[in-house]
Amino acid sequence: MYCHSKKKKQGRRVSRGEIWILQHKQLDGTYIHEEAQRIGDKISKIEQLDETTRILSENDSFAQAFGKEHSGRVRGIVSTDTKATLLSKFAAAAR
Repeated sequence: MYCHSKKKKQGRRVSRGEIWILQHKQLDGTYIHEEAQRIGDKISKIEQLDETTRILSENDSFAQAFGKEHSGRVRGIVSTDTKATLLSKFAAAAR
């Protein structure tokens, strides 16, 4: 639900990386701890270097920051879908 409302405010799809960053910041904009800041900075840098890493894929900014996903598990997405079904849904929506 949060992702949907953020998408409306931004006028575009919001990446898993952006959601992760928002969930790990306090109201004043600082990160909740140093490790979160390190990961958040890494995600931001990846997305700045290549805008296509914002699109959900096996190589999006989130996946690059956290490493390979465990099969059948999708981090950063609240859903009952598996990685395969989510990727196929996004691929179909992009057509």
